Amino acid sequence: MQKGFAAAQGDWIFCVDADLDYGPEHIDRFLALAEESGAEIVIGSPYMRRGTTAGVPLARLWMSRLMNWYFRRVLNLGFSTYTSILRLYRREAIQGLLLTSRDKELLPEIVIKAALLGIPIIEAPAHLHWRARNRDRGRRGASVLSIARKTMRHLLWGTMENPIFLAPVLAVGARTLWFAIAILILFSASYSQTAVGGLTAITVAANNVMQVNPQTVVTFAVLLLTGLILFSLSIIILQNKVKREHDFLYFSRLLRK
Repeated sequence: MQKGFAAAQGDWIFCVDADLDYGPEHIDRFLALAEESGAEIVIGSPYMRRGTTAGVPLARLWMSRLMNWYFRRVLNLGFSTYTSILRLYRREAIQGLLLTSRDKELLPEIVIKAALLGIPIIEAPAHLHWRARNRDRGRRGASVLSIARKTMRHLLWGTMENPIFLAPVLAVGARTLWFAIAILILFSASYSQTAVGGLTAITVAANNVMQVNPQTVVTFAVLLLTGLILFSLSIIILQNKVKREHDFLYFSRLLRK
């Protein structure tokens, strides 16, 4: 696809699967929509309203739906489909994007970077129709390992664009606070019953808590460590995202000049 984008010379570039699971009838409709709306990218979606699917194996269909649901949740760009190859591009728009992916993750990358540059994008209903020969080829063509690799790359793209650790961090933080309060209550009860005072009383009370309720202390320590790790990962990923976006915008402006 990158070689095709670079070599194209027309005003518009239309991408479609070679086996025509998406029919060529989309071309005229997408061109009309682009000219009417001023969009420079038209995304074909079988999952939006008036979009349809036919003959797609259920496993493939639900994997695709699940991955696009994931992108909708983490990218928040307002589209229903991010992995469909069926698209219309204005040549100047797609050639002006600095694209780095070499596999299927190129498709969400295009949407993410085009949106970052403010390129007008619209979504149009599409009709996906797997024919019998393609269903048979699809059943034996993709190994579990290749599907897993593609899924992992998609998940990494989504995570880099929007770290999804916030909810787990909050959940772990709430549980950590719960166990911290429990330990403080146990410590206070043990301290009040200690005959000695000062640092000796604190040491004795802490030792009593460890001996009587070791599971509470261990659980607190594990939760605290997990929360710190998730929080640190979120900060690192957010920093990388900001730097990557700044670099992309800078080099895109430089390329245009």
